[in-house]
Amino acid sequence: MRGPVAAAAAAIVAILFVATGVLSSVEQRLSDAWFSVETVPPSGRTLLVFVDKTAELRGSGVRIARKDLAHLLLELNSAGASRVLIEVGLADPGSEADDELLAQALSRLGRQVAISSFAILAADGERTGWRRSVVSSRFAQIATLTASDLALDEDARLRSSGIEDSGLPPLTSSPAWLSGRDYNGAPFRIDFGIDLGRIRKIDAEAILGDRAAIADIRGSNVIIGNYASSTGYGISVPRYGELRRPQITALATETLLLGRKLRRLSSVPAALGIVLLAAVTALWCARLGALAGAGAVQKLHRLVGRGKALEWILLGSHVSSQEALAHGLLTSVHAADELMPAAMELARRFRLLGPRAVAQSKMAVRLCSDADLNTARNIGLETLAMLIGGAEWQEGMNAFMEKRPPRFPPLV
Repeated sequence: MRGPVAAAAAAIVAILFVATGVLSSVEQRLSDAWFSVETVPPSGRTLLVFVDKTAELRGSGVRIARKDLAHLLLELNSAGASRVLIEVGLADPGSEADDELLAQALSRLGRQVAISSFAILAADGERTGWRRSVVSSRFAQIATLTASDLALDEDARLRSSGIEDSGLPPLTSSPAWLSGRDYNGAPFRIDFGIDLGRIRKIDAEAILGDRAAIADIRGSNVIIGNYASSTGYGISVPRYGELRRPQITALATETLLLGRKLRRLSSVPAALGIVLLAAVTALWCARLGALAGAGAVQKLHRLVGRGKALEWILLGSHVSSQEALAHGLLTSVHAADELMPAAMELARRFRLLGPRAVAQSKMAVRLCSDADLNTARNIGLETLAMLIGGAEWQEGMNAFMEKRPPRFPPLV
């Protein structure tokens, strides 16, 4: 009887997977695994130039100063770079002298340089929609404007460059412009099988301070950007875990240069895989005793306490949403028709907060979760030190003293 019971259980599980949308998610993961098996060497034409060290050493926070960016562009031009894409924020005006230096450098390079903007999902009252990050009109009139638009899939992973039906004014995509390929502008799947470790990287400080560092730049397509994320996190992608925007742009550019666009597996092999997995799981549960996996024995007792963790693990309990809420595994539970309004209300509350403080808090909690007490204290002090004296900190202090709501500067 065990065989028929296991088969029936497999069929039921497969039907539930299809009906609840799990099939689509698993199909994406199968596609990720299938097309990432082979490691593909890059073309050698793409070069990443990171500006974090320059910004830190020259006292401009996380952003490179305009005068240093101007100098960097001129050095890249003299070294024979083919095209240069700027992926750093250029929304707010700087000093008149620095802005003039950058405008002159952009004019010198002409259409050889592009400034990227990127799509942001923003709320306007009850509606949400895409808008693009702002580029100062002074620079937008000189350089080519491109779009580095990215949207996550339902499982919060990024797989494609571009956004379908975003409603935004059309712009040439940054990877298409940088690669020089004639591309129709539709979103395309990025090949994360390309070996990111073999895409050339160089620190901007080396270019600004050492002429020998620019010897191999001739003919390169250059991406200027920050390695450190302004939010404290990267973007979740297949194979590599988390990447920063310039790294994703580099992989998307290489995808076009090499003529490789990741396809998705058809639903047929995905469905067969689900049925097979369900059958194996059903047989395994019927015949074997096993230890709770997926980090349960390592993590669960830290979240809900030793007693409740033992109860759930030893009994193999199914935990309801209300029980998970009661033990702090969830922050709230909503009916399906109330979920989006509740999420938007939470997003509106976050918009009132300092974005860098929120990012640093998220990062600190994440790092402290597996740290001992002394290490956790140091993490807290270091993240606080990164905020003290910054524009966001000063605005918060001024608002407190003036008894008014703070107006925090946006992340761009």
